[in-house]
Amino acid sequence: MEIIPLIIFFSFRTFIAEPFHIPANSMYPTLKPGDDIVVYKLGYGNYDLFNFDILNTELYATVRRGDVIVFDFPANPGLSYIKRVIGLPGDQIKASDGDIFINDSKVPASVTKVENGITYLNESIDGNNYQIAHIHEHKARGSNFKVTVRPNSYFVLGDNRYNSNDSRYWGSVPEENLVGKLMFKFSSETESTEQD
Repeated sequence: MEIIPLIIFFSFRTFIAEPFHIPANSMYPTLKPGDDIVVYKLGYGNYDLFNFDILNTELYATVRRGDVIVFDFPANPGLSYIKRVIGLPGDQIKASDGDIFINDSKVPASVTKVENGITYLNESIDGNNYQIAHIHEHKARGSNFKVTVRPNSYFVLGDNRYNSNDSRYWGSVPEENLVGKLMFKFSSETESTEQD
């Protein structure tokens, strides 16, 4: 009888929801180092348990622009990354001096405050509203680019926009690398904005 709760626990963790710890700040201010999150996995097709592949199926969850997703880093699938979906398959993504354009339409963004060398903005994509940060001293990093998202792939960016290792540097995320979507977060007290 003692094994049944373990089977239920590991099945839930493998197929439904999995906890993750945030070690770095590429998603600041949405997520901070030390935050803990729960990711919803059902429908994303990439089911593993403690980095052991259990089952891989086709993606049947709907991925939307603005979703925060966890995925296996394409260059090293043993690493889990978390970023925000900006572009869907076939989208044309362009950035110019901090502004993002999707299929030639500018993504609405408005400044909410400027504090300690950081400009905070509210950005909105397809009804998803969230806050991003522009750290002034890192502005030159990845501020201008243009790309077409590959088929069955997703273009992702960190919310710490000038201080994130994301699709600007290594390309789009293949759908088979998707693990799941952010469901809950448990915030820490850390306020660091520097990339680890």
